[in-house]
Amino acid sequence: LGLHAVLGVGSVTLGVASYAVSIVWVKRLGNHLHPLALTAGTMGFAAPAFLLLWLWQGASPPTEIPLRAAAAILYLALMGSVVGVVAFFEALTRLPAGKVALITLLAPLIALWLGNVLNGEALDPGFLEGAGLVLLGLTVHQYGDGAWRRAARGYS
Repeated sequence: LGLHAVLGVGSVTLGVASYAVSIVWVKRLGNHLHPLALTAGTMGFAAPAFLLLWLWQGASPPTEIPLRAAAAILYLALMGSVVGVVAFFEALTRLPAGKVALITLLAPLIALWLGNVLNGEALDPGFLEGAGLVLLGLTVHQYGDGAWRRAARGYS
């Protein structure tokens, strides 16, 4: 692997680890906090970080934003960020962290499907294969334990 691949894998691994730690931390310490407060804290930390990254990469503001792009940005700002994160933290206060974390596996699949349906974006066969594997994994996670126990009883 080249340096960029190692840095990419390291970044993703660090992101996943920090995500897992934050979910457990919020579950243990944040049950008394309102989901909107958690969302405001998350967005208040992420937005400046994204702005700094954008400036560091030398990006410039767009000269014009098409209506469809503006609508997509507005939708993501409201539904994908505020409403989605509030709902996620609300679920985290009521459900086991391991179950809530699985929601994030479905979000990219739903986003790609919506892009296909609403925006005519192409889905290659790799998406369908990956989506099938994710759904299979979620199914095994949800129902596999009982199936394994039934199978074990049948063989003994």
